[in-house]
Amino acid sequence: LFDLIKDNYNIPLIGKCTNKISFVHVTDVCTAIEKSLDLKGRHIFNVAADEHEEFQFILKRLIQKVNSKSKLVHFNKTLGNFLFDIATLLRLVPYTSYHKKIFNYSILLDTTKAKKFLNWKPEYSIEKMFEENYHHCFKNENLNPDSFSKKKAKEGLIKIVKRII
Repeated sequence: LFDLIKDNYNIPLIGKCTNKISFVHVTDVCTAIEKSLDLKGRHIFNVAADEHEEFQFILKRLIQKVNSKSKLVHFNKTLGNFLFDIATLLRLVPYTSYHKKIFNYSILLDTTKAKKFLNWKPEYSIEKMFEENYHHCFKNENLNPDSFSKKKAKEGLIKIVKRII
C-alpha cells in the first residue's frame, strides 16, 4: 500500500469503503502490557487508538500528507470481492482474508475497560501512526536488505493492476 502511494499509483478499493477500523500502535500495546503486569487474575483488554475512521478517509489523508498524486479507485463490491477471492486463491496477490475484511467490514474495539482498569490511554492517533509508519517504511528500506522482514512482497497481479487503474 505504501509503495503504491509513494509511487503515485491509484489505490483500488472494494466497494465504497465506508467501513470503520480500529488501529493500534505497538507503543500503545506495550504500554498497556506494562500496566497489566501487576493485575491479579485474568483479564482481556482491547487497545486501540481513540478514533474510529473510515478506511478510505485514513488513506485520503495519508495521500495528502505525503503529497502523493494517488487517487482512490472504488470497484463494485460484488465484482471486487469476486476478483479478490480469485486472485488470492491463485496467489496472484500477497493478501489474505484479513485484508478482504478490512475492505468489507467495520472492525471496532471498545477500549473502555483498558482505560478504566489500567489507567491506560493511547498516545497515537490513527493519523499519527499511519504517517509515522509510512515514513519509517522508506527511511529503513535499505537497512539489512537480507532480512526476511525487509524483503518486498511479491506483487504478482498487483504489478499489472496498478498500471491499469
